Amino acid sequence: MDNWLLNWTAWVVRNTHAQIDGVSYDDGPEWFEKMWDLWLKNSDHGIKLKQNDMSYYRIKIEERNNGQKVYIPQVCKLEIKNRMFRQTQELVWYNIHKVGVSFGISKTITVRYGNEEDALKVIEEYKNKHQVEKDNEVKSTTYKMIDL
Repeated sequence: MDNWLLNWTAWVVRNTHAQIDGVSYDDGPEWFEKMWDLWLKNSDHGIKLKQNDMSYYRIKIEERNNGQKVYIPQVCKLEIKNRMFRQTQELVWYNIHKVGVSFGISKTITVRYGNEEDALKVIEEYKNKHQVEKDNEVKSTTYKMIDL
């Protein structure tokens, strides 16, 4: 079980007694939606997930009719969709594909590897490149006025 899912489950179990805007646990989906929003705003895991700081990786293994296995590296991203009357969040899995030294993610483009080690290597390279890009982002900017 992923850390965020375990954290969310613990949040729900700890707060089944809570009543939010007159909505209680017995009201079902409406209560869960309100709790999900609170969890995203108030928990460390929720905040990271909402900011897309938490990425999850997996290798999708497809077995062919002839017994051959192919390995597809994937990354999970949180997508926030604005609907007419409410906002929804979905965790979506994307295939990672490498083109030269750059990477892309896609639901439709699939690069298959013959063994698990090659797929794992692509995931590690993708994570490292993604981390380097994050490290090079501008944290803050200040200006110093100069009188001439």
